[in-house]
Amino acid sequence: MDYTFILLALVVLFSYTIHALSGFGSLLIAITLGLHLYPADELLPIIVPVDVLLNLYLVIKYRHLIERRLLVWRILPFMSIGLIIGILLFNYLHNNIIKIMYACFILLVSVRELYLLYKKEQDCRKLSRVEEAAWLMLGGLIKGVFGSGGPPLVYVAGRLIPQKSIFRSTLATVWVVLNIVLTASFIVTGKLTLFTVSRSAILLPVVILCIVLGERFHNMVDEYKFKLIVYGLLLFAGISLIIR
Repeated sequence: MDYTFILLALVVLFSYTIHALSGFGSLLIAITLGLHLYPADELLPIIVPVDVLLNLYLVIKYRHLIERRLLVWRILPFMSIGLIIGILLFNYLHNNIIKIMYACFILLVSVRELYLLYKKEQDCRKLSRVEEAAWLMLGGLIKGVFGSGGPPLVYVAGRLIPQKSIFRSTLATVWVVLNIVLTASFIVTGKLTLFTVSRSAILLPVVILCIVLGERFHNMVDEYKFKLIVYGLLLFAGISLIIR
């Protein structure tokens, strides 16, 4: 019995249910917790292909809600540039360096979001096109290196897409496109193996359960408590990655 993989399945159940609820968070949480179980070059090829399927479901079912013009002309071009740079960096960085860098990134994100929750404020300042492009490229770069570039994209998209359902379906489309590219890079570099594919296949029933749970509670969740739990957990996980 591979208890490490059972723990990873529980991490996927938690993180992907949150993603089905909100449209982001699956890889952010799964990678933060999963790095305690597997090195990055094993973990990402297991969970990134699975993430494609979760988001593909959201894209197909809610395709009428996708903000296509915003997606094609403002989000995907800049995130794609960052993604390519991030993929190149990932292939040259040591696993320990990736883990520490990711932990620091998670700490910054979680502390900032918890502070805003504590102050009961939202950073709604309108971004210039240059700032917007810079944040999106940063999101793509982080996606390429760590597998999860959600926070910078959410920072931008939260200002452009106020409706929760449109926000979720549009972000899901971004993740489908970028995760397919990322999976292709794992194939080219030999990181996607029979072992990782078999592990991804075993996780598919877990993802189906996540979709059912996420759809059920999408309109019922208390957003404030939801964010408090998620970012509190990420803060703890980020600290534990550094001191581990």
